[in-house]
Amino acid sequence: MTDKSQVPTPTPTRTRPRPPPQNPLRLSASARELPIRPRRPGISEHFIFPPRRGMKSKPAPQWHSARSLQPYHLKDFAIMSSLSRQRPYRLFPLLSAAVCCFLLFRSAGRPEVLFTEGFDGLLDTLQPAQAESIPAATLGWTHTPPPGWSIDNSAMGTGGMPEWRGWSFATPAFWTAADMQEREAFSLGSGVLAIADADEWMDQAASGQFNSVLVSPPITVPADRVLYLSFDSHFRPYADMTAEVFIAFDGGPRQRILLYDAQAGSANKGADRLNESLQFTLAPRPEPAELTLSFSLTQGGNDWFWAIDNLVLTDAPPSNLSLLAPNGDESWEAGTLQEIRWAVDDPTGSVLVELMRGESLVSTLATLPLAERAFDWQLSPYLADGDQYRIRLRTTAQPVLEDLSDGAFTVFGARPEPVQTGGPRGDGSYIVPTRQVIQPAGSSITFGGRPVDLAVHPNGRILYLKDDRGVVVVDSDAGSVLQELPTAGTSMHGILLTHDAKALLVTDAAQGVHEFTVGADGLLTKAREITLAAGAYPCGLAQSPDGGRLYVCASKRNALVVIVYGTGRVLGEIPVGIAPYDVEIAPDGATAYVSNWGGRQAEPGEKTADSAGTAVPVDERGVAVSGTVSIVDLATRKELVQLETGLHAADLVQTEDGRLVFVANANADTVSVIAASARKVVHTFLVRPEADMPYGSASNALALGPEERRLYVANGGNNAVAVLDVAWLTHRSEPNNWSGWMVFGIDENESPLKGLIPTGWYPGAVAVHEQSLFVANVKGKGSRGGAGNQVKAFTGSVNKIALPQDSELAAMTSRVEEQSLLPDVLRAFLPPRPDVPPRPVPERVGEPSVFKHVVYVIKENRTYDQVFGDLPQGNGDPSLTTLGREVSPNHHALAEEFVLLDNYYCNGVNSADGHSWATEGNSTDHLEKAFGGFSRSYTFGDDPLTYSTTGFVWDNVMAHGKTFRNYGEFDYATPVPFTDNWLDIYNDFIDNGRLDTYRFQKSIGVERVLEHTDPDYPGWNMKIPDIVRADIFIRRLQEHDADPESEWYNFMLVYLPEDHGGGGPTLRAHMADNDLALGRVVDAISRSRFWNETVIFVNEDDPQAGLDHVDGHRSLCLVVSPYTKRGAVISEFYSQTSVLHTMQQILGCPPMNQMDAMATLMTECFNDTPDVTPYTVRPATWDLTEGVSTVQADMDPRERAWAERIAKINLTRPGMKTPDDDDALNRYFWHQAMGWDTPYPEEWAGHHGRGLGELGLLWEEGEED
Repeated sequence: MTDKSQVPTPTPTRTRPRPPPQNPLRLSASARELPIRPRRPGISEHFIFPPRRGMKSKPAPQWHSARSLQPYHLKDFAIMSSLSRQRPYRLFPLLSAAVCCFLLFRSAGRPEVLFTEGFDGLLDTLQPAQAESIPAATLGWTHTPPPGWSIDNSAMGTGGMPEWRGWSFATPAFWTAADMQEREAFSLGSGVLAIADADEWMDQAASGQFNSVLVSPPITVPADRVLYLSFDSHFRPYADMTAEVFIAFDGGPRQRILLYDAQAGSANKGADRLNESLQFTLAPRPEPAELTLSFSLTQGGNDWFWAIDNLVLTDAPPSNLSLLAPNGDESWEAGTLQEIRWAVDDPTGSVLVELMRGESLVSTLATLPLAERAFDWQLSPYLADGDQYRIRLRTTAQPVLEDLSDGAFTVFGARPEPVQTGGPRGDGSYIVPTRQVIQPAGSSITFGGRPVDLAVHPNGRILYLKDDRGVVVVDSDAGSVLQELPTAGTSMHGILLTHDAKALLVTDAAQGVHEFTVGADGLLTKAREITLAAGAYPCGLAQSPDGGRLYVCASKRNALVVIVYGTGRVLGEIPVGIAPYDVEIAPDGATAYVSNWGGRQAEPGEKTADSAGTAVPVDERGVAVSGTVSIVDLATRKELVQLETGLHAADLVQTEDGRLVFVANANADTVSVIAASARKVVHTFLVRPEADMPYGSASNALALGPEERRLYVANGGNNAVAVLDVAWLTHRSEPNNWSGWMVFGIDENESPLKGLIPTGWYPGAVAVHEQSLFVANVKGKGSRGGAGNQVKAFTGSVNKIALPQDSELAAMTSRVEEQSLLPDVLRAFLPPRPDVPPRPVPERVGEPSVFKHVVYVIKENRTYDQVFGDLPQGNGDPSLTTLGREVSPNHHALAEEFVLLDNYYCNGVNSADGHSWATEGNSTDHLEKAFGGFSRSYTFGDDPLTYSTTGFVWDNVMAHGKTFRNYGEFDYATPVPFTDNWLDIYNDFIDNGRLDTYRFQKSIGVERVLEHTDPDYPGWNMKIPDIVRADIFIRRLQEHDADPESEWYNFMLVYLPEDHGGGGPTLRAHMADNDLALGRVVDAISRSRFWNETVIFVNEDDPQAGLDHVDGHRSLCLVVSPYTKRGAVISEFYSQTSVLHTMQQILGCPPMNQMDAMATLMTECFNDTPDVTPYTVRPATWDLTEGVSTVQADMDPRERAWAERIAKINLTRPGMKTPDDDDALNRYFWHQAMGWDTPYPEEWAGHHGRGLGELGLLWEEGEED
């Protein structure tokens, strides 16, 4: 990308060049302040229309639409536009009354389609790149327009990048490969787009300006009809570049209907207008006419771009919805019953009844048939006393009709809402660490484990679930577990019931395929194990139609394994893409479709990072860039082609006739559709509840419903199954080579997303049998574990849900919206307001904060009760406190002097997903499903396939112009000279007051992190005391502090891992070291010149090594700053994603994804007035060397046995090798702290000592092995 800062232009509306965004779908400045609905997103509709009879009458200027827009009046035309929120729409000289700006009214009937653009008909004509550095295999562009269209380049400059000289036609994949910079955010566009990209054109030597006009063929329009022109648009302005749309009738003068540019007075207010649907309504003409459309991008230099797609011209009369009551000035008592009434022209369909406070949605009250025209609402007793509210009505299907009550009503008599904590609620629902509520539809069966795949017996009653341990057999009618059959750890995917239903096959986490015979009663008996090549990590598997062959995805070998089913003999391997995940065999047995979770192999010279021994193509953030499906010829055992679909191409399902293959792209929130005959991707659906949202739905599993009319998609992040209407694809004759396929049966004004079905926590597999939907939920209802709570007390679940009718689906959708906090996601992207004073935590992104520096401290593995259970002012259980005040005086002092957060939760459960939650605000499908054995990786910044598509918090920070410095995160540190003795480094530091002998070699898997890492600060290594780390950080701080010209970093990540334990000293000594280091860091910062503008957040990566009486995820968090409240106990529901959301909000960065967007901002932790009193570090009150010099002969025999067991645990990664290792460490640390005669509290633990009895490590009578 050329540096635009060197191009002489008028003053732009924003500083350039702008870094690439972190959100694949970023809301624009005019983000809709609406809750979620299954519809086409982001429609900006324009209409000038004479006031019609029956229209709700409101005197100017008090016209309240759903978006509180104010009207202008031009003769007898009322003008409104969603382009101008709360401000009048500016009319331009060429804006004619022939063109109309419309927000609320669209056809209730089905429109007649007069014209569609036909861009997708160019698919077969696309060429490889000519000058762009895009792989030759990517066929993606042409200058030849569809029939009848023309391009006027008469005023176009010369030279430049040939692909982008004037209007071009290209696929989204080709365009974004050229250079992303928010091109990828155009999710409404698909197939082939029309693109005018002045920015890319100037990336090669050019002269003159970008001036190009795209002209439609003449369109015959009938007389006496209002016409509706709509298209999807993606525009970024800069300098003088101007985008305009013109219409002309019968070759007459052009009339401008839209002007976008970089000026504040234009329709886009000079701002980006990304991923929006525009609609223009043309007044009727007395005679038939020929209409011509022109799309003009002019005066472009090294600027941005404009892309359009999905252009349609239709006719449709308007309709109306009117709220009658409440209309304002009412005073209602909390807890009472009140009536909401409305009038509607066409009562077909359903309406959402929503409670609003100001511009924000409070909750969806109901989803009802429009024909009911009234709703008796029981007010919550917990509504804010004295607050003012409004009611909004909104239809659930196209056309979307909305109305908002004219004025606000006041609530009185409310009472305080009880504190919300994690875990079960009285109504049978559960709150999980994301603050989402779990209340699945249908019936649920829970069991210990993390189910990742399932198969259904032909009787529809018996289910086979693959969980992290093996196979669980359940009776879905009786709601009972029939069998649990271990396989010593399973892979993330892969269970198969043979065609004759006589055998079940399951893949493990090493190299085995386990076969079980299926009895007449559906129960299983272990039959055999088929062994693949070492390190295969087998996943999905399929059987040939004749039953003779078995095909298995070997994830770590990047191959499809062919097996003779009868004998189990391996015939060979077929190379495919990286990390094959699932396989489907065509009905004729000739072709296999293999989803490649890691995508294509890297090309020469391409940036890569290692994943399980394979070089994976990555972007500058270190995130994988590809997800593909291989099409394999099984006769020749050759891969025919690899198709790009989306990141983490995962579950596959094909139609019964094999014409279509659907692909779930879990790291893209999409489902791709492959046409088998054409061997191409013909569509990709966005499966987020709302396209305005960023990534986070994690669409990872698929099932087709009866008659293949609907596709059911497991949205792990939304705790829901998305229902897609695919009948328009599956129930029609196949077009010739799929050219122009979009005109066959799809209504351009409707999304295939019909609704959402609530499930358990993180649905990871779905199946349909007759009229029942079965859903396996990876995390079920969280970490419960009998009577107590340890974070690894996994409780998975399976739901049996009757396939809902549309009316039932609408109500389910409303429940998902509310319980999965989807409105909160959209609210997180509200645009900043002008003239807002600085606050500790701004209310909106982009508003000022008092802080300029954020220090983010990540520690290891502790629960709240384990450390703070001894604080009487908080909700603690001192009987579970093993690392209390005597060991952690600084933690306690910081919690007491500033804020004690006793309702704070870690989202993850181990270091792999814990560091992902802590740095990405999300955990991908791999990390959720790999608990059967982290065979590909136990990631700590060293596996690009485990990262979320939205990247890391530091990427977001730097993308928004802030500075970043890393101290230890993602680093595996090796002492130089090498030593494996904790005491060597400790003594070197103590004897010299700083390190003298030792330095540390770094090993960081993400190149960008390495570039921003302090070269001396060591990361993970339990043989390095934290006081050494703290000393290095403090020395760097003091260097900045001493230089008045020095700018300290905006965002710093400080890794203090020694509270993990296991490096030589006892856990208490490790924690004392960690505590002293933390105290010294805070003390130093509070005495620097940066203190007044600095906030420090301290939390754990996960809580896996402790116990807690509230929930296994509850952990500790500290918030330290001059503006932090003093001596306060705060019981707001916070989590790791709350910390991320708050830090990003402070630094002016939007959330990265849905998970951090929905998290509660930690506003309650702060005052608006500072107290700059510095913190004084407390000295260590525990021996930091405890346990280092203990002689084996002097140990209690039980301690000696445990020490020998612990010495075998691999601690080269910041987590344990196996669950049994984890359990052993927890028990060892407990007895070290509480004594060898104190029984380990089984009732609070997740694992119950499986495998420890044979080692002689269980001694209390009654303990289970």
